Amino acid sequence: MGRGKYHDWLEPDNILLMKSWSRNRLTDEQIAHNMGIAYSALKVWKGKYPAISAALKKGKEVVDRDKDVIESERREFENRYSVEVLLYLI
Repeated sequence: MGRGKYHDWLEPDNILLMKSWSRNRLTDEQIAHNMGIAYSALKVWKGKYPAISAALKKGKEVVDRDKDVIESERREFENRYSVEVLLYLI
């Protein structure tokens, strides 16, 4: 693959790769570096090529959704644990 050519990055395997980088919380600057392009080029590509923009957004959405689930589970655990501790102390 010729690194940095936008049409190569529109291939399904590379879209998946960008999603995974985004899901792994890499910044756009880090993703651009991994792609072998300048960050400014990635910003342009995100504006010109909806598939690239969507791939980066989808990856970040998964992280945000997972973060919300983890936070909800943490609160539930803390509430359950605090009630059990109070019942034990009584």
